[in-house]
Amino acid sequence: MQPIADGGCPRFCALAALAVSNSKNNDPPPTCNPGVANPGPVRPPLVYAVAIALGLLLHVLWPARLVPRAVATPAGAAVVLIAIWLFVSAVRALGAAGTPAPGNRPTAAIVRTGPYRFTRNPIYLAFSLLQFGLAVWVNSFALLVTEIPAVALMVLVVIPREERYLKARFPTDFPAYRACIRRWLGARSTVSVGPILGSITCRNNGELNMRKAYPSSTLLASIAWVLTMNASAADDPTGSEAKKPTYSYATSGVLDERAPGEIWRVLLDRSNLGGNELEVAELTLAAGTTVGSHTHRSLEIIYVLSGTFGHEVNGHYYLLRPGMVGIVRPGDQVRHIVPKEADARVLVLWAPAGEARRTLDYTKGTLIKAVSETTATP
Repeated sequence: MQPIADGGCPRFCALAALAVSNSKNNDPPPTCNPGVANPGPVRPPLVYAVAIALGLLLHVLWPARLVPRAVATPAGAAVVLIAIWLFVSAVRALGAAGTPAPGNRPTAAIVRTGPYRFTRNPIYLAFSLLQFGLAVWVNSFALLVTEIPAVALMVLVVIPREERYLKARFPTDFPAYRACIRRWLGARSTVSVGPILGSITCRNNGELNMRKAYPSSTLLASIAWVLTMNASAADDPTGSEAKKPTYSYATSGVLDERAPGEIWRVLLDRSNLGGNELEVAELTLAAGTTVGSHTHRSLEIIYVLSGTFGHEVNGHYYLLRPGMVGIVRPGDQVRHIVPKEADARVLVLWAPAGEARRTLDYTKGTLIKAVSETTATP
């Protein structure tokens, strides 16, 4: 469905907004351009630039002092330096995560590093501190007065619009991040999630500590599900002894293969597992590596061992950290992005087997020696 020709909202967006306004809850209406956080012409840097310009003009007409002259320059300069540091740190954190800083471009990830560990809006906080620092430095009460409408516009219009966009784009990651990190400054140590789970602790990167509550149990449950798929065949009384598969009782893996930016170690396939129920591989991707969009014929489970692993499935992007699990169903469009800070090492499980041989060239890899049997000691 195309947008209305006059540049307004698409018809479907207007209908959705009407439906929300008539609903029983108080959910805000959806934005008309869900592709970006700030689709309109009002840009936050421009808002603060106008506020500073008006403040300086008003200061010429009304030179009311804000602080004693002795403290104006050192205090104002210190606040301005803090604002610059905060802005630069925020932009660097966004760049390292592969997501743009301007709000009129699509957000690629929820960033939890750098200043985003203690504020959800470090750039807007930096803008506010910059104008406040200039007001103290110039010793201008007028600059402080014109900052008030700028901050009000951020609080009442810009930030709520961005948060609606982020909640729609990252329905799992952003609510968890918002629950742990305050809008302007500060982090919560625990979050109440209801009478069943009680409170869950927040990590120092603004992430709910669900490692024991969900990801690890998902991995174990998935492995158990895969291994029990053929339980009926194993217990089939009609099966003969000759049909039982042979497998390795212990193994160091099957194959090592290296490619630019990638190190693969196939740990289990049909050669040492004795069947096609499962394949397991350990993958190390270099920092900054991007694996283009692709699909799998089997269920793929990714368990992060170290580093941060960008996991995009059907257009939904997640940052997986050690102890977390990514799931890809057959036919899903998946893409992997490793942030620039460090390499990522993951354990990949495919069920049923076949993906390892479709993904890797076994003729170019190095076969791993079998594990030798030894004698047990008491």
